[in-house]
Amino acid sequence: MSDVEEIRIVSNKIDRLEDFALPSQNSVKSLILEGNHILEVPSLSALQQIHVEKVTVVKNHFPCNCRVIYLLESVLGRSEHFLNR
Repeated sequence: MSDVEEIRIVSNKIDRLEDFALPSQNSVKSLILEGNHILEVPSLSALQQIHVEKVTVVKNHFPCNCRVIYLLESVLGRSEHFLNR
């Protein structure tokens, strides 16, 4: 993945996001999560592994449970476009 600058995860039904780890010489600058139905909130350790310059989180469905606070405290919650519907 040396030449990938943007990762788009759009309009998917996702059971779980287990790991966002990217290579240490990461060229990925942008992560976009849009219109996904995510069945399980990622763990705090998975969310802490997101190292990109720009994150956009728009129109996703995340379950409302005790772990939703992980989203709000992570880079996903600090997205300029964070919107959870």
